[in-house]
Amino acid sequence: MSISREVLAKYIKPGCQVIETGARWGMTAIKASDLGAGDYLGCETSERHKAIAMEMLAEVLARSQMTFYISKKDSVQLLGNIVNQVRTPVHTVVFLDAHTEKHSPVLDELECISKWDPLPDVILIDDLRCMPAWNISSSSLRQILEWMGYRIGSEHGIEPNDIMVAQL
Repeated sequence: MSISREVLAKYIKPGCQVIETGARWGMTAIKASDLGAGDYLGCETSERHKAIAMEMLAEVLARSQMTFYISKKDSVQLLGNIVNQVRTPVHTVVFLDAHTEKHSPVLDELECISKWDPLPDVILIDDLRCMPAWNISSSSLRQILEWMGYRIGSEHGIEPNDIMVAQL
């Protein structure tokens, strides 16, 4: 599910970079554009979902200054490749929302992100309510993020406190 505009607005800064795993309908990208983000990088594993996201973004692309790119790859490929790219030190918000009904790659995603230099300013992890079904505990996510140097909080998603917030 896309993150609410109200929650996203707390973390987006003008000109920032937004990276989202699981772009699905492109709604987070649209909200990020409306909030003044400068760049959006997302991914989808299916060509169909990538095409749907790009179609949803077509109108926004025409009127926005924001740079959009949605790749057809899985989230670990996307996040693992970012470490090899030259990155300018801009405010970066990462929204981790890639999963199926039976699996979430969030632990592998965090391992990829831990190798970035610089680390993103904010990491938002959606669907905490589903983590037990994927054999992932919120406490293990918290430990990893704290080890990386983040302060941990939460935001409301589908349920209260359904989004973990990690801020440097």
